[in-house]
Amino acid sequence: MLAVILSLGAGTAPTPSTAVVSAPSTASTTAKRASVIMWYQAKRYAGRTRTVKGRVKGTKYASASKGRPTFLNIGRKYPNRSRFTVVIWGKHRAAFPSRPEVMYRGKKVLATGRIRMYRGSAQMFIRSPSKLRIID
Repeated sequence: MLAVILSLGAGTAPTPSTAVVSAPSTASTTAKRASVIMWYQAKRYAGRTRTVKGRVKGTKYASASKGRPTFLNIGRKYPNRSRFTVVIWGKHRAAFPSRPEVMYRGKKVLATGRIRMYRGSAQMFIRSPSKLRIID
């Protein structure tokens, strides 16, 4: 919004006496970019929602385990504790176009959600493919 108040004097050209200029805010754009972190930084953001970037180094569908989780280990393979793990519970597998443990294996991904800690490793629960994008 641009507001200009003009003062008009006799026989003079209009001159601005006050101008208020408001530039569009880029705070939301900057915040979105800043929220992307690398997989090895995830521990620092436990409890916060972030987008985590990294390559899936190992996968496992634990079909016989409680909740039938699919694990996508990013950055390092299991059991390395410095890994970042995306967990897709069995009840959410149907939302994915194909088996997540195959679809994402070896791919560079962006995973968006709340980062949690479990036994010394950072992890995130993903419910839909819209929160887990392949970027290469």
